[in-house]
Amino acid sequence: MPIPDFQTLMLPLLRTYTDGEIRPIGRVVDSLAREFKLTDEDLRQLLPSGRQATFRNPSPGPALIYPKPACSHPQNGRTLG
Repeated sequence: MPIPDFQTLMLPLLRTYTDGEIRPIGRVVDSLAREFKLTDEDLRQLLPSGRQATFRNPSPGPALIYPKPACSHPQNGRTLG
C-alpha cells in the first residue's frame, strides 16, 4: 500500500487523540503504520531528498503538526492521544 497522504492520515490520527492517553509520538506513528498495513518497504521509502523516511521521519509529517494547537503536548517527544 502506498504511504497515505495528509487527508487520509488525519481521521485515524484524530481518533487516537480521543482517549486522552499520553504516549510517545513513535507509538502513534507505529499505530498508524499498522492501521494502514504499511510494509517494511513502505516504511523505508525516502523523501525526494533521499535523507529521511517519508513516513517515519523526526517530524512524522503534517498530520502530527496541524493538530498541535488543538491538542496539549505535555512532554517533549510525546503527544496527547
